[in-house]
Amino acid sequence: MKTTPCPKSTSTPERVRAVPPQGARKGFVMEREAFIRRLEQVEDLPTLPSVAMEVNRLLEDEDVSIRKLTDTIEKDQSIVSKILKLVNSAFFGLRSRVDNISHAVTLLGFNTVRNAVLSVSVIKTFGGVKPGDGFSMADFWRHAVAVGITARFLGQQTRLASPDNGFIAGLLHDMGKVVLSAFFPEIFREVLQGLARGISFYEAERDTSPMDHAR
Repeated sequence: MKTTPCPKSTSTPERVRAVPPQGARKGFVMEREAFIRRLEQVEDLPTLPSVAMEVNRLLEDEDVSIRKLTDTIEKDQSIVSKILKLVNSAFFGLRSRVDNISHAVTLLGFNTVRNAVLSVSVIKTFGGVKPGDGFSMADFWRHAVAVGITARFLGQQTRLASPDNGFIAGLLHDMGKVVLSAFFPEIFREVLQGLARGISFYEAERDTSPMDHAR
């Protein structure tokens, strides 16, 4: 018995579209490709100071000397002053005052000083970013430091992770919000409107942006 093959379809294949989350708002939604293109075109996206990058590179060598590390940090006196202010704060609870970077390294160790360098460098770098309307940098940093301190405490109590690494992770965990606010203001406005409707930041962001701030 001869069978007749099915005729080939001549219609244009329909594009597969992602199904929006249930309850998603029908407002502004940026496609992933457009999002990435704009991000690639951002010319003034802040970068960490060269001193912070050099410190991180030096500490990949287990045999690096205190002198080499301190000489590198002291190339940027604005970072030095901020580190000493941080080291002498109640956060570290040191009994005696630390007046120089070499003393800080001796008391706190390489990793803690490295994380202090990264912390003040991040704050210094992103402090110049002008966020969009509705975004408070003061509130952002208060939250970031609070999360960092909490993560450091949990690391100390549980010993599941390095307390210093926990502090850095906590400090940086929301940095994508700064970028979203400064360079994608239309998305951030939609997110704020979602918050005003009583939904979470994550849900509002998911409904509007192809990427969340943590990526």
